[in-house]
Amino acid sequence: MWNPFARKKIIDRGRMYRLTHEVWLTHAFQSGRHHPRIPKREASKGGFDPILRTAGGRLWARQWWNDTFKDRSSD
Repeated sequence: MWNPFARKKIIDRGRMYRLTHEVWLTHAFQSGRHHPRIPKREASKGGFDPILRTAGGRLWARQWWNDTFKDRSSD
């Protein structure tokens, strides 16, 4: 069934995701913390191998993500 409001919901959802990402990125760069580089290859093709190859790198990545998701200031 055709819904004239369906597209507006999609646009609003996309806008919400972009704004959330924008706030998160702004906070991330202003925090002064070291942030992992985004690899050029997919994780399944070894993109994060240099970081995850060592125990210290795995611990650092786990802590970084835990801290990132713990901070709810951008919600």
